[in-house]
Amino acid sequence: MFRSPKPPAWDRVYKRLLNWHRVHGPSGDDKPPVPLILGGRVFSSPSQSHDRWLQTVEWARSRYCADLTNIRSDEFEVSDEDLLNRGR
Repeated sequence: MFRSPKPPAWDRVYKRLLNWHRVHGPSGDDKPPVPLILGGRVFSSPSQSHDRWLQTVEWARSRYCADLTNIRSDEFEVSDEDLLNRGR
């Protein structure tokens, strides 16, 4: 099963992380991972979105701002699409 935030929640988290980076980040090159929303979402599988979300959370955790990635459980999408497709 794959989980990733719904686009509005992911965008909100990304903006929080970018703001944190502007204030605390050591350089412009180490920005948080870009969320797979809008155009990126269309060409991404649920597992790719899930992996990108995990990268985002890890980016925040390693910079001691993981609280900025907190969102409500109803703001996540859950998919087992990739698992179903593998069984075909």
